[in-house]
Amino acid sequence: MIEGDLYVSVDHHTTKKEYFTKKGKYALSLIVHPDVPKKVLELGGKIFWFSPQYLENYLPKIMAGLLTLDNSGLAAISLANYFKAESILLSGIKLTGHYKKFLKSKEMVFESIREHNTQIFSLDGVLAKKVTFTDWNKTHI
Repeated sequence: MIEGDLYVSVDHHTTKKEYFTKKGKYALSLIVHPDVPKKVLELGGKIFWFSPQYLENYLPKIMAGLLTLDNSGLAAISLANYFKAESILLSGIKLTGHYKKFLKSKEMVFESIREHNTQIFSLDGVLAKKVTFTDWNKTHI
């Protein structure tokens, strides 16, 4: 329900396809569940494919972690950054508990974001400046 210029997903769960409701541009990682691109195409969306770092292919690579410890939230941020997004909205990723292993990866991804002067916002305010759903739609439509 949030408007954006680019929607990004790396989710590999089929249930996530229900969150896709807008026609538009989608940056998708090769690791998404096959139902996700199918849903995007049904909506009339355009897909830009990306690949995790560890796969050998011709596609642009996402920076999401160290070695093969990729984090889907960081991968989504990396994809948005690749497209030079001016601002990124996170639905909420937390790097606590067993996700602490991604803290080094966070620094790697966020450093690239800072270099592009991209602003990061979050609905939960954990990793980025908090913004409400209403405020985001008012300023980014």
